[in-house]
Amino acid sequence: MKAWFLPIGLVLALIVGLNVPSWGAAAYEWSFPGENGLSFIAWNVILVFVISGWQMRSSSFEGFGPYARAIITAVIGNLILAPLLVLALGTLGMIPAALIVGASVMACMPTTLSSGIVISTQAGGDEGLSLLLTVLLSLLGVLILPFSISLVLDIGAKIEIPVWPLIQKLLIIVLIPFGVGSLIRLKWGRPKWPFVAYIPLTGIVVVVWSVASSKQSSFANAGFDLIGMALLIGFTMHMLLLGLVYAAARIQRISPGYKRSVVIIASQKTLPIAVAVLAIIESKVTANQLGLGMMVCVIWHFTQTIIDSLIAARWRKGMQLDESAT
Repeated sequence: MKAWFLPIGLVLALIVGLNVPSWGAAAYEWSFPGENGLSFIAWNVILVFVISGWQMRSSSFEGFGPYARAIITAVIGNLILAPLLVLALGTLGMIPAALIVGASVMACMPTTLSSGIVISTQAGGDEGLSLLLTVLLSLLGVLILPFSISLVLDIGAKIEIPVWPLIQKLLIIVLIPFGVGSLIRLKWGRPKWPFVAYIPLTGIVVVVWSVASSKQSSFANAGFDLIGMALLIGFTMHMLLLGLVYAAARIQRISPGYKRSVVIIASQKTLPIAVAVLAIIESKVTANQLGLGMMVCVIWHFTQTIIDSLIAARWRKGMQLDESAT
């Protein structure tokens, strides 16, 4: 149920937001405290990362050595290779100008905070490595994100993004809330109520609903050609990352369990931080670019979840067949 909660919720958020936009548009304009306070999106992102830090499982760094090659492969694939791929495709004119902002933002994201761990574990990956990679890529990714996204957007879309303001806002709505949640976990332990796991997922759905409502015209005017291209971008980029990381893992002879974790974790991109970044750079892009950018990010996330769930099921089936043969 949890694996499919977000994809289904995103589809419903888009349907409701585009067809009944008034409430979502009003929520999008809300801020607290006062007009100069944090936006509705920012407060939702803060909630997402407080809960994510609270429920994140603790990781032991014992045995770091055997993970070294897997970690290096994941860092290069997730944080370096993906932005370069989008930059290359954009420079070659293979990504429409209307979608380059969304593709660039999503490509620069670190890995997912929870779904990657769940899917890689289902695939027979090493849970300890999956957790370690998620923590390292998330922290390192947020630190280098302002520089990577500024570079990619400046070259690929001719949009200049100031680095320092982006760092400040990411600290306020991502890193500090995640740290607060982690302190809560260290003090009182992980949450014992199952429903807490759905709060971050619901927060993402609510944000997408508000953006879809506010930017209804951009979504509505996208047309089947841009929607189809967004699907193609999400599918192509994820398959390229899967293939390249898998090839690198095989060349380095990373063990099967580690390899499955690396392939899934390194190829996934997180939606909550992408949403936060789009909100931060809103003043630097057009309303159309923002709306279509959100569409690309949502479709990309939906696509990677479906693909990786199918891969995990196939890998799991292969493991069961191997076990029954022995």
